Amino acid sequence: MEKPLYTGGHEQAHLYQNQQILNHVQAIDMGIQQNNFTLHEYADAVNKKLQDLEKSKKRNLENVFITTQGSGGIFLLSSYDNGDIEGEPLTSSVVGNWEIYRLKFTKTEQKKSEVCNRFPNQ
Repeated sequence: MEKPLYTGGHEQAHLYQNQQILNHVQAIDMGIQQNNFTLHEYADAVNKKLQDLEKSKKRNLENVFITTQGSGGIFLLSSYDNGDIEGEPLTSSVVGNWEIYRLKFTKTEQKKSEVCNRFPNQ
Protein backbone atom coordinates (compact mmCIF):
# COMPACT_ATOMS: atom_id res chain seq x y z
CA MET A 1 0.00 0.00 0.00
CA GLU A 2 1.44 3.39 -0.98
CA LYS A 3 1.57 6.23 1.52
CA PRO A 4 0.42 9.59 0.20
CA LEU A 5 2.74 12.57 0.27
CA TYR A 6 2.08 14.70 3.35
CA THR A 7 2.97 18.34 3.61
CA GLY A 8 1.30 19.05 6.92
CA GLY A 9 3.80 17.54 9.30
CA HIS A 10 4.17 14.58 11.59
CA GLU A 11 0.83 14.96 13.49
CA GLN A 12 -1.27 14.82 10.33
CA ALA A 13 0.54 11.64 9.23
CA HIS A 14 -0.36 9.97 12.55
CA LEU A 15 -3.98 11.10 12.26
CA TYR A 16 -4.16 9.67 8.75
CA GLN A 17 -2.66 6.33 9.89
CA ASN A 18 -5.04 6.18 12.87
CA GLN A 19 -8.00 6.83 10.55
CA GLN A 20 -6.84 4.05 8.22
CA ILE A 21 -6.55 1.61 11.15
CA LEU A 22 -10.03 2.63 12.31
CA ASN A 23 -11.41 2.07 8.79
CA HIS A 24 -9.82 -1.42 8.66
CA VAL A 25 -11.23 -2.33 12.09
CA GLN A 26 -14.69 -1.12 11.01
CA ALA A 27 -14.44 -3.19 7.81
CA ILE A 28 -13.47 -6.29 9.83
CA ASP A 29 -16.35 -5.63 12.24
CA MET A 30 -18.78 -5.33 9.33
CA GLY A 31 -17.52 -8.65 7.92
CA ILE A 32 -17.96 -10.36 11.29
CA GLN A 33 -21.50 -9.00 11.60
CA GLN A 34 -22.39 -10.26 8.12
CA ASN A 35 -20.91 -13.69 8.90
CA ASN A 36 -22.87 -13.84 12.17
CA PHE A 37 -26.08 -12.95 10.33
CA THR A 38 -25.40 -15.64 7.72
CA LEU A 39 -24.61 -18.19 10.44
CA HIS A 40 -27.87 -17.40 12.27
CA GLU A 41 -29.84 -17.79 9.02
CA TYR A 42 -28.15 -21.15 8.41
CA ALA A 43 -28.88 -22.29 11.99
CA ASP A 44 -32.54 -21.27 11.62
CA ALA A 45 -32.79 -23.21 8.33
CA VAL A 46 -31.25 -26.31 9.94
CA ASN A 47 -33.65 -26.07 12.90
CA LYS A 48 -36.62 -25.79 10.53
CA LYS A 49 -35.46 -28.87 8.60
CA LEU A 50 -35.06 -30.80 11.87
CA GLN A 51 -38.57 -29.81 12.92
CA ASP A 52 -39.94 -30.92 9.54
CA LEU A 53 -38.12 -34.26 9.90
CA GLU A 54 -39.54 -34.68 13.39
CA LYS A 55 -43.06 -34.10 12.04
CA SER A 56 -42.54 -36.59 9.20
CA LYS A 57 -41.28 -39.16 11.70
CA LYS A 58 -44.84 -39.69 12.86
CA ARG A 59 -46.14 -42.95 11.50
CA ASN A 60 -49.39 -44.85 11.37
CA LEU A 61 -49.85 -48.38 12.66
CA GLU A 62 -50.95 -50.73 9.87
CA ASN A 63 -50.93 -54.28 11.28
CA VAL A 64 -50.28 -56.13 14.52
CA PHE A 65 -49.06 -59.75 14.60
CA ILE A 66 -48.36 -62.30 17.33
CA THR A 67 -45.33 -64.50 16.76
CA THR A 68 -42.88 -66.73 18.60
CA GLN A 69 -39.17 -66.24 18.86
CA GLY A 70 -36.75 -69.12 18.35
CA SER A 71 -36.40 -69.50 22.13
CA GLY A 72 -40.19 -69.82 22.50
CA GLY A 73 -40.89 -66.27 23.67
CA ILE A 74 -44.17 -64.78 22.46
CA PHE A 75 -43.92 -61.36 20.83
CA LEU A 76 -46.29 -58.73 19.54
CA LEU A 77 -45.06 -57.28 16.21
CA SER A 78 -46.33 -53.94 14.96
CA SER A 79 -45.86 -52.85 11.34
CA TYR A 80 -46.08 -49.19 10.35
CA ASP A 81 -46.81 -47.35 7.10
CA ASN A 82 -43.16 -46.27 6.72
CA GLY A 83 -41.97 -49.92 6.66
CA ASP A 84 -40.77 -50.08 10.27
CA ILE A 85 -41.53 -53.24 12.24
CA GLU A 86 -41.18 -53.25 16.01
CA GLY A 87 -41.50 -56.17 18.37
CA GLU A 88 -42.09 -56.31 22.09
CA PRO A 89 -42.68 -59.23 24.43
CA LEU A 90 -46.35 -60.06 24.78
CA THR A 91 -45.78 -62.18 27.85
CA SER A 92 -42.88 -62.26 30.26
CA SER A 93 -43.13 -65.72 31.81
CA VAL A 94 -44.92 -67.85 29.21
CA VAL A 95 -43.05 -69.60 26.42
CA GLY A 96 -44.04 -72.31 23.99
CA ASN A 97 -47.00 -72.94 21.71
CA TRP A 98 -50.43 -71.47 21.81
CA GLU A 99 -53.78 -71.82 20.09
CA ILE A 100 -55.87 -68.88 18.97
CA TYR A 101 -59.64 -69.09 18.82
CA ARG A 102 -61.92 -66.45 17.36
CA LEU A 103 -65.27 -66.21 19.04
CA LYS A 104 -68.20 -65.49 16.76
CA PHE A 105 -71.86 -66.14 17.31
CA THR A 106 -74.12 -67.04 14.43
CA LYS A 107 -77.13 -64.92 13.52
CA THR A 108 -75.81 -61.89 15.42
CA GLU A 109 -74.54 -58.54 14.27
CA GLN A 110 -70.82 -58.37 14.96
CA LYS A 111 -69.82 -55.14 16.69
CA LYS A 112 -66.29 -56.20 17.49
CA SER A 113 -64.06 -59.22 17.15
CA GLU A 114 -63.03 -61.22 20.22
CA VAL A 115 -59.96 -63.42 20.29
CA CYS A 116 -58.95 -65.95 22.94
CA ASN A 117 -55.43 -67.34 23.40
CA ARG A 118 -55.11 -70.78 24.94
CA PHE A 119 -51.81 -72.01 26.29
CA PRO A 120 -51.89 -75.81 26.60
CA ASN A 121 -50.23 -77.48 29.59
CA GLN A 122 -46.83 -78.88 28.78
